Amino acid sequence: GRARAEGSEAGHGPLTKALDIEGKALLGSPPFEAPIGGALASDGTILIADGSSLSIRVFSQEGRLVRSVGREGSGPGEFQSVPWARQCGRDSLFVWDPVAARVSVVSKEGAIARDFRLPGNPALVECSRRGQFAVIMQPKDVRMPDPSGKAPRYRAPLLLVNAQGDSVGTLGDVPAYENRPMGKRTRVAVSETAVFLGTQDSAFVHVYAPAGGAIGLLPIGSPGRRTTPEVYASAIEQMSRQLRISTERDAYKAFMLRIPMPELLPPYFELFADGQGGVRALTSLPGEGVTRLEGVAPDGAPLPTWSIEGDVKVFEIGEDYLLGSYEDAGDVPHIVLYKVGKAPT
Repeated sequence: GRARAEGSEAGHGPLTKALDIEGKALLGSPPFEAPIGGALASDGTILIADGSSLSIRVFSQEGRLVRSVGREGSGPGEFQSVPWARQCGRDSLFVWDPVAARVSVVSKEGAIARDFRLPGNPALVECSRRGQFAVIMQPKDVRMPDPSGKAPRYRAPLLLVNAQGDSVGTLGDVPAYENRPMGKRTRVAVSETAVFLGTQDSAFVHVYAPAGGAIGLLPIGSPGRRTTPEVYASAIEQMSRQLRISTERDAYKAFMLRIPMPELLPPYFELFADGQGGVRALTSLPGEGVTRLEGVAPDGAPLPTWSIEGDVKVFEIGEDYLLGSYEDAGDVPHIVLYKVGKAPT
C-alpha cells in the first residue's frame, strides 16, 4: 500500500515500499500462510516465522525463497507452536514456542543455532537487538471472560532476562491484561537503551533503564476515541483467527460478541522500538483501512506519523526500514518491506 509521513524529522521521513513477497504460490505449497513475525538481516536476508506450517522461511534480499527450517514436532529443530518471533540478536531470529517452553535461535542462513528456556510461565515476551528481554508472566487465577464485561485487571511480575534465559532484574508486579475483547493489555518495547512499558491507561508510556531504574514518561497515543460495533466485531474476528481449529471460531466469536464492548478504545495497541532510541505506537485497528504509527523521540519530541494504506501487521522497525505483513483482497498473505527516507528539512 501507499505510505506517507506527516511532519518532518531527520531520519524519520516517508516510507517507500521496497519489496513485496506474495505468500501463496500458484503451484505447490505456499512459502508461508500465516506469518507471525520476522527479521531483516544486515545483508538483506529476510527470515519469516510461519505460524501455520510451524517453520521459518528464509528469503533472499530479492524476495526469493532460499530455505525452510523447522516443522511440527518436539525434537531438535521442531516446533509445537510459533506465536512470536523477533530479532533479539544481530542477524538472528528468536522464536518463542510456549508449548515446548523454549526459545530457538535461528541464524540468517536458516540454521537453528541453539535453544534456551525463559523463566516462569511467560504471557508476553519482547526483546532488543542486544538480547535484552522483557517478560511479563502469566497472571495467576485467570478466569474466563465475564459475560457482563466486568473484567478484573490481572497483575503479574515483569522480569528482565538476558539472551541465555537468565533473569537479570525486575520491574515488579505490573498490570497485565483484562481478559475480555478490547480489554486493556500492557504493551512493551525494548531498545538498546530503554524498556518502554505502556499500560493503555493513558496516552503515555513509562520508560525504564535496561537494568530496571525508572527514567520517566513519554507522551504517545490517541486517547478518548469511542469504540464502535464495527471495530469491536473486527477485533473479535482477529482474535478468533488465533485458533488453529477453524471449526471452533464461530462459537468463540458468538460468545465474545455477547460481552458488552468498552466505551473507549485504548490510546494505542502495540509498541515498537524504532531503532534510534525512540518508540512508535500503533494507533490504528484492523479494518480501518490504514496503518498508523505515531512516534516519539527519546527526549519526548514527537516524530512524524507514518500512515500506510491498508492493514499492515508490523514485525519490526529498524533505523531505516519497517518489516511487516498484510493480506490482499483475496486473503493472500504478503511480506512487505518499507524503506525509511530522510525527512525534508
